[in-house]
Amino acid sequence: MRISELQRKVLLVLSELEARGHDTALPVMQLLSLLNAAVNKDVYATNLRTSLHTLHRHGLVLKYRNASLNLAVTLTDAGRRKADAIRYELLV
Repeated sequence: MRISELQRKVLLVLSELEARGHDTALPVMQLLSLLNAAVNKDVYATNLRTSLHTLHRHGLVLKYRNASLNLAVTLTDAGRRKADAIRYELLV
C-alpha cells in the first residue's frame, strides 16, 4: 500500500501521542487541529476523513464513535509498526 503524505503525518501524530501517554481514541477534529497547527498548508476535514477511511481499510487505524458520537481514531499494532518504519525512514 502506498501511503500519502497526509496518512504518514496521521500515523506519526497518533504514534507520538501514544508515546506521550495518550491512550484513548483521538477525536478526528482534534487530530485535524493538531495537523493544521503543525503545517503551513491547511488540511481539509474531507481529505483527512478520506485518508482515515483508507488507513482503516488497510488495518492501520481503528475508528470509533466516542460518547458524543464523534468519530475518533487510534492506531492498530500494524499502524504502530508502520509509524515506526516511517520514523526510521525520516532518520536515515
